[in-house]
Amino acid sequence: MPDHHLEHLTYEDADKSIADIGTWEEHDRTDRRMLFTLHGRTGSRRYALIRTGEGWLLHLTKEQPSDDLG
Repeated sequence: MPDHHLEHLTYEDADKSIADIGTWEEHDRTDRRMLFTLHGRTGSRRYALIRTGEGWLLHLTKEQPSDDLG
């Protein structure tokens, strides 16, 4: 799937606003789980996206990058 066009980077309206911008880094992937880090303007957070029987669960991992927020 291609990236969004750059004009989406700053798009806001009454229902939508930009929470953060940055990049992401994939660490590991299986059929049921993807482990990745989101690198934003104020820091980085590591997540696991886990496939459940009914959909997906986004989990903030216990182990965080060294430049973690907080």
